[in-house]
Amino acid sequence: MLVTRNLLAHYRGSEIHNEVLHDDSLAFATDDKYPESDYAPVVATFDFD
Repeated sequence: MLVTRNLLAHYRGSEIHNEVLHDDSLAFATDDKYPESDYAPVVATFDFD
């Protein structure tokens, strides 16, 4: 995540939701079992009040 200097003043925090991602072990090396994305969603919070 990139944030400009102007937005940095309003930044309040972020979360990375990786709890449902599978391991990168050999058993999960193909997309046959888990075809979804290997990337976790990132949620950033900003306060503009």
